Amino acid sequence: MREGYFFVLLRFYMRVDGVLLRCCDTRIVGDDNSGKVIREWQLREAKYENLRHVDPEALLDVDRAWMHLPIVEEQIDCVSVD
Repeated sequence: MREGYFFVLLRFYMRVDGVLLRCCDTRIVGDDNSGKVIREWQLREAKYENLRHVDPEALLDVDRAWMHLPIVEEQIDCVSVD
């Protein structure tokens, strides 16, 4: 990442074996030069029965599982910081 920028990823991952997978991500990107901060929030969720096509080992790893979950809700905000 270039100088003057920052990136934060907050991830909540919930797995109820055989029932549900849920991943809630908040990404925050800031630019010191423009004084803007962007916040992206995503909720991804699926029932296990809808993930039968996915390798079960991938569902145990949050860094691999989230990409198989459909986006249920998303919100993007841009804030100017003076």
